[in-house]
Amino acid sequence: MHSVCVPKQVDFDLLAVFLMQEMDPTLHIRDIIEMVVDQFGHKFNPPTSPDHSTLAGAFKNQSQQLDPNLIPLKPSLPQNTLQSQIHHAALSVQITIQHYDRTPMTCIPFCLRHPTYLDVLSHSIEMEKKCTILPNKGMVVLTDEAGICVGVGIPPIPLDEDNLWVETDRRALNALNSMVGICKWNTAKDKIVYSQSPPLGPLQMPHPIDMINKGETRDPKPKSEAPSLRPLQTRSQINTTKKPEDHFQKSKNKTQEPKEEDPIRKPTGKTTISFQQYGFGLGDIKSTGMQDLKIPLDKKGIKSIELQGHGIGWKTPTVIPSLPIPQRDSPNASDNREMVRIRNEMCYYSALSLWINKAFLPQSISIAEKAVKYLLEDGCDLLKQNLAFEKNKVIASRTISLNTQITTHRDKKNALLFDSNCFFGNHLGGEFLLPSLGVAYHGLQGYSFHGPLRILLHGVAKFCFPVDLKEPPRRFSVAFWSRGSSFSLVGRVAAYKLGNKVFNLSEYWIPFYPKYDPNSVEEELSLQKRSSRIRSRHKKNQADVSQKKSKLI
Repeated sequence: MHSVCVPKQVDFDLLAVFLMQEMDPTLHIRDIIEMVVDQFGHKFNPPTSPDHSTLAGAFKNQSQQLDPNLIPLKPSLPQNTLQSQIHHAALSVQITIQHYDRTPMTCIPFCLRHPTYLDVLSHSIEMEKKCTILPNKGMVVLTDEAGICVGVGIPPIPLDEDNLWVETDRRALNALNSMVGICKWNTAKDKIVYSQSPPLGPLQMPHPIDMINKGETRDPKPKSEAPSLRPLQTRSQINTTKKPEDHFQKSKNKTQEPKEEDPIRKPTGKTTISFQQYGFGLGDIKSTGMQDLKIPLDKKGIKSIELQGHGIGWKTPTVIPSLPIPQRDSPNASDNREMVRIRNEMCYYSALSLWINKAFLPQSISIAEKAVKYLLEDGCDLLKQNLAFEKNKVIASRTISLNTQITTHRDKKNALLFDSNCFFGNHLGGEFLLPSLGVAYHGLQGYSFHGPLRILLHGVAKFCFPVDLKEPPRRFSVAFWSRGSSFSLVGRVAAYKLGNKVFNLSEYWIPFYPKYDPNSVEEELSLQKRSSRIRSRHKKNQADVSQKKSKLI
């Protein structure tokens, strides 16, 4: 698969855009680098000593309160995953800029042509209208100008000519179709578009990115008010005083007259469902002070005294650090049963997501697996039970969407791993858009895209269904992802249980994305392929033995 891949370099700088997103969208990249390097130093040196927090101005007397007027020492080492990732990115982008400053006749790097995140957004808005479709034969590997892989496209497995087994994409689609009826999904027939072919010309987006949403939200939101959908009232029709008989009249009308349908009322049934194997829900008090916080800024730069994990305030946490727990979007029993079935029927795609991460991000996946091992040893019983059946314990969360046209966005809370988006259905069009890169990947039955979707803006082109379609119109998107906080929480809990000498153990910090190494990727994917064949032969031999035993009996 990888040996015959199609490599393509895109005009982008993943490191620089990550810095802009995590710091301030209005700051120039040169100013961001100056702030970060001034705070964390000029060397790639993650903390290794148990008392490195003293470099951040920590007091030796832990009972002493933090003096708000004290200016912590600089440079101070990063104290959590996010700070380390930002520091690494700043040092790397600094090298790029310094190289250009020394040789100005070379091509201007992406980060200086688009020096703020607002500039990157404007560029993405323009490129979203010009996305070119990538090849649909063989694996596609995208790299940015620094040689970092920013995406991997995988086509469906070729059909089995002997019909010895059900294709993996057909098996997944059958399970998804079954789920729609059982879980009472909203099929929204009034929104279905039928056509012999997708719209001609450039790819069209029903909910493109703009400078209002800035790619921060996934679901298209209606305007706060929709006056055009409601009849206008004259002053005489508006009565601000209520008569005593009004309440009785309203109650009477409620029972006797059918309620008039609201034209902007949301249709019943869901179009998206998520299943998170481990993490904390929004607003969960147990996550207080443990998730990696954004670096605080003011007009002068980084507010050192407020940096998470610096000083001594973290040594007396308001909430005892605890490990993440299983999360579900719905407590409905049928939903949960079907999500288990989806897990079993989509095991190939779950394993594919793991293989891609192992091949392209070997160090990152090794650290993430170490964190998962900690969860299996010290997590709650329900978490251990759920993970025991997962093919991919690292990227174990799933989001399934039906016939949904999402807003172009980024998944800003995900870990710095490769998320996966898999597509199924009988639709036409629906390409997976990557406007910042100026490309789109195929979104038809069995195709999948894997990449750093925490950073990359992504959306879906308009899709439709054939006019002569005999089956129900279905277009599914299945995303595999993991929360960044789940891994940083493990580091915080582990540090606390070891005496709370450091804020977060660096051995659980997922690094930034490495440069693409074709030889290493090919070696890892070949190893995974050989091991899967060995497992398949082992299962086949076990089946043959059981059949022989049954005949003897």
